[in-house]
Amino acid sequence: MKEDAVVQIRHFFVRNNNFIRNKTVNNPYRIVLFPKSQMSACIDPEFPIHKFIFKDFKEINAIEDANEEVLFDIIGVLVGKGFIKDQNNAKLIELVLEDSSHNKMYCTLWKEYVDSFRMQATNEQNMLPIVIIQFCRPTLYKGKGDVRVCTSRNVSRLFVNCDIEEITKFRELIVSYTCIGA
Repeated sequence: MKEDAVVQIRHFFVRNNNFIRNKTVNNPYRIVLFPKSQMSACIDPEFPIHKFIFKDFKEINAIEDANEEVLFDIIGVLVGKGFIKDQNNAKLIELVLEDSSHNKMYCTLWKEYVDSFRMQATNEQNMLPIVIIQFCRPTLYKGKGDVRVCTSRNVSRLFVNCDIEEITKFRELIVSYTCIGA
């Protein structure tokens, strides 16, 4: 199976998804493959390559008990970034994103996501940096009750100014708000 590919699957089980860690979808069911499962490529240009389910920054900030096992997606304009730090032999960088309503969200990128961010962000220095973090998780910041998001092991995906429909639409939305407010 290849990432970003659309596949047809035959011979699989459908199981309860309520008791699994690091859920990538908020769905009560999951697909379980077994040795007789068969997958084949499905080439359909109308099928979306990326499927995001964005969570609102206000909704994230209102979380009182951060369930770190439920993953979600966020999109925002990069309005701040910290220095790269080394913590417990792992690189991290703190970002500040802002949504279309000017709500802020603090995000921590860990390990390989730091390098991915640096590479993607330096490629597009003349554009307003729009960031999507897919499959991130909430975390309470140092027990103060402030909710932040962070990448989740090797599951998260990071997109900075990529040529995808969601970033294009968000950029247009931000530009229209900026023009109206000017």
